This record gives sequence, structure tokens and C-alpha cells, in this order.
Amino acid sequence: MEYKDLPSYERLPEYHMGSPETRAIVESTTNAALRARDAAEDAEDQLFVGSATWGLELWEKLVDVTPEPGASEEDRRAAVLTKMMGSGTCNAAMIAALAKAVTGYESVVVEQFDKYTFSLSFVGETHDLINVDRKTIERMVEEVKPAHLKFEFRPVTWADVAAVYRTWGGVMATLMTWHEIAMQVVVTRREDV
Repeated sequence: MEYKDLPSYERLPEYHMGSPETRAIVESTTNAALRARDAAEDAEDQLFVGSATWGLELWEKLVDVTPEPGASEEDRRAAVLTKMMGSGTCNAAMIAALAKAVTGYESVVVEQFDKYTFSLSFVGETHDLINVDRKTIERMVEEVKPAHLKFEFRPVTWADVAAVYRTWGGVMATLMTWHEIAMQVVVTRREDV
């Protein structure tokens, strides 16, 4: 039997719990132990950029990042990750890894050598349109990409909208404007890549 979340008074024989003094001691030590466990788990969260809250300031100092005034925790985490992962030679694999760190989706960098541009195509289990923080991704990519290349998102096409929503009724049911739909990011099925 595992006692991880079982209150300690449930592990005592019933005749001990008849005493108010014993019950008070057991409950107070149980509560103290649970608070200690929560504090330890919270401290462990600070060891990872993706879950840091109050320790995020320490991560920023470590990698020499100054957050923008009013930046959200997600933006601050993305800036730290970009700085950490952005060292070394910038290539398609690095950009794809940065995008995955921010969005959680695998991505493929599509290069257009003749136009000196590249774009990201996100890959998932199904063809879909998702909302991601485009500004954070653009800022992250701009920081590590070579200056002579232009970065752009793969635009949403009518074919993408038709594949996701099937009919005009499906599009209308979303209650989104075309601009809101166009600002989403296309996720292509893994088999189609």
C-alpha cells in the first residue's frame, strides 16, 4: 500500500482516534507534512524554465535577459528559452527546436532560398488551426536567425479552412472573422509532411 496522499489518521488504529489529543496531534502533523511537500514541489518547479514562477527572475539573471515591462510569465519563459537555446550556429533544426519549446508542436522549417526567406510549418496528429503567440515566436526567431533572411509564418489558405471546418456552416459556427482565422497557425497532419 502506498501512503503518499492518505491522511495519517486513516493509518492509525481506530481506538487511537477516539482521543481528541491524539487526533489533534495527527491532524496538525499531517497538515505540516502536506505543506512541506507542497513547498518542496514548488521549489522543484523553479528548477525548470517551463514551470518556474517566482524563480523566473533568477533564470533571467542567469542568461542575462531583461524582461519587457508588463511581460507575461509565458513571454518571460520564452525569452529565457530563446537565449538558452539560441547559442551556437543557427540552422533549421535550432529554429524548429525553439518553436517546439514555445508551442509544444513539432515544426518543420521550409526554406525558400531564391527569396531569402523561410517559414515554419507546424506538425501534429490532425490537420488543424491553432492559436499561438505569434509575436513571441517572431521575436524568438528574429533574435537567432541570420540578418539577411526573412522569417514568415505559413499563411492560412482556403484549403486549410475547408479541411478543418468542412463547410461554411462550420466556419460560421466558430464566430470568428476572417482576420481571426488568418491569424491562427496551420498544423499539418504528420503523414502529409
